[in-house]
Amino acid sequence: MWRIDLEAFTGQQWELLGRGCTGGVTVRVDGLPGFSAIRSASTFSTTERSGVRLIPGRSVVQPSEGVMMVGVRPTRDKTAEELLRDFYGAFSAERYSTLVVTSPEGVEYRSKVRLPDGQGLPDVSSLGAPFIQVGIPLVRDVSTWQRDYSKPGGRVTITNSGADLIYPTVRWTTGGEVIVPSGARFTLPTVEQSRRLNLDPAAFYAVTDDNGDMDEALWRSMFGEVLGEMVPPGESRTFTAPAGSSFLWSIGVDTPWAL
Repeated sequence: MWRIDLEAFTGQQWELLGRGCTGGVTVRVDGLPGFSAIRSASTFSTTERSGVRLIPGRSVVQPSEGVMMVGVRPTRDKTAEELLRDFYGAFSAERYSTLVVTSPEGVEYRSKVRLPDGQGLPDVSSLGAPFIQVGIPLVRDVSTWQRDYSKPGGRVTITNSGADLIYPTVRWTTGGEVIVPSGARFTLPTVEQSRRLNLDPAAFYAVTDDNGDMDEALWRSMFGEVLGEMVPPGESRTFTAPAGSSFLWSIGVDTPWAL
């Protein structure tokens, strides 16, 4: 059986579809229209031939907007209107919440969602109705669904079976040398509590704790020394990190339901 959960930016957990979902706020099985990835193909043209040619594996993922259709029933403690107001609090235009779709085989696919800029939520006034149906508009700034992977540190080969670039993250406590696929090297300092280094230059090599909060002091001390490299679609690359560390990465898929 498929399962759909919402991990709110507030820390709340909402089970919207699944065996344990017995009431309250639920999403319809067909309640996520428009939640597949949107891509723009990369092409090139030449003066010798008409038209353009496709560059395989180099499509660009675009943002997407969709509407999540939910139904709300009263519980013993709250009316449908009260529940819907609580559920609205799980969304923000400035913070991400995460939709988690779990396949019958137990594979999780995650997508970060937020409210559209300058657009409010639908009116919650139900005039006492026992059941409310409402569509919640959501933006996905990265429209692929992410499947998470991890491997213990040391010498690790990462294979990219998806269609997007992979920039892994290193999670570590004990310092040591990191070697990226080109052979370039840099050193991680020993830290008291686990930290995560994002090897994506577009993320400015962010250093965070396990909750995702930035460690600015450590980031500033390391900035300029870190060298990040990626794994292109359809290829493999080898990274090395200190013993006791781990590599974390995600592979993007266009939709969980087509697999």
